[in-house]
Amino acid sequence: MQPGPGPADTAGMRPLTTIHDQTSFWAGHVRVGVWISLFLGVLVVGYAVTTPIGGARTAVVTVVSVAVAVSVAQRFVPVRWLVGSRFGAAYLYAWALGGLAVVTWVAAVDGGANSPVTYAIPILLVHGVTTYPLGGRILIGAATTASFVGLHRVADATVAEALTAVGLLATLAYVGTHAGHNHLSAYTRQRRGRRVAEREATIDGLTGCRNHQSFHAELQLAATRAGPEAPVGFAIVDVDEFKAINDVRGHLAGDGYLAALGATLRSVVRDHDVVGRIGGDEFGVLVTDADAGALRALVHRIHAEVGAIDTSVTVTVGYAHTWVPMAADTLFARADRALYEAKAAGRDRVQDYEPSVEVGGATSGR
Repeated sequence: MQPGPGPADTAGMRPLTTIHDQTSFWAGHVRVGVWISLFLGVLVVGYAVTTPIGGARTAVVTVVSVAVAVSVAQRFVPVRWLVGSRFGAAYLYAWALGGLAVVTWVAAVDGGANSPVTYAIPILLVHGVTTYPLGGRILIGAATTASFVGLHRVADATVAEALTAVGLLATLAYVGTHAGHNHLSAYTRQRRGRRVAEREATIDGLTGCRNHQSFHAELQLAATRAGPEAPVGFAIVDVDEFKAINDVRGHLAGDGYLAALGATLRSVVRDHDVVGRIGGDEFGVLVTDADAGALRALVHRIHAEVGAIDTSVTVTVGYAHTWVPMAADTLFARADRALYEAKAAGRDRVQDYEPSVEVGGATSGR
């Protein structure tokens, strides 16, 4: 369960949730509310039909039937839009208070706290305090308490009887709130654990970049969707003579450099670009929605920024660009070919893929 941001929700000023996967919880809340309304409505109508109910049988049957129809109509409210709206909380609170008002009126007509209809109030209370944010719990708790006090006055109950009833209602509210809090805590831990698991499944632990599998999945998707309006660039950043760093400075120093390299790459690219560790000392940079000139400028900036991490260490960058759909392996091979040429030319440089270069005896082209 998910409580909202706090008491401000009672005014409907904040959405109940902005988290996508929590809308299913609120859809369940609405569904349970509809079933509660339908079940209580059938019971009250059946009771009204078989008893005089204060001489207001027709009025009670009519009002309760309308209330049930309104509640059932909530099943057709777009919950995803509702809970994301700043008026969502106010809407649901109004629905809950409306149901409480109907129950209170029927019980008052039937003799107040002596009416069996009064037992519906604790049910509405539990539904509210186990679900709503703190502001909603306070609102529903205060409203049900006022209803209980009023019904006991209608029934001419003594002060002791009224206080005892309210005390029992308050205890029920506390138990429901505690249960709702425990449910929320369990949900929060589960969601946090799921996020950690998702991160561990897609992020390289040392560098903070995408891991090999996750990055190649992104590359495959982008390459096959490339087009004139959605060009795709791919660069391979390779550390020159990385083995020497480990041999001379030690593996901890090597790991430290790779971590710094990953952080630098992520800081240079745009938010929607993707950086991944595709090998021990090789990183891939996936750039989308950038023409050849923008890609060239970004790659040269990457080379300069990475070179500033440690002036005794150099990197070589090979990259390729496409504005037509192609297999990820093809785009990767082009960038890899450019990297090979840059290495052969002396390292510590940037090389674009040249379509005229012969690969495997055949002329390659876009």
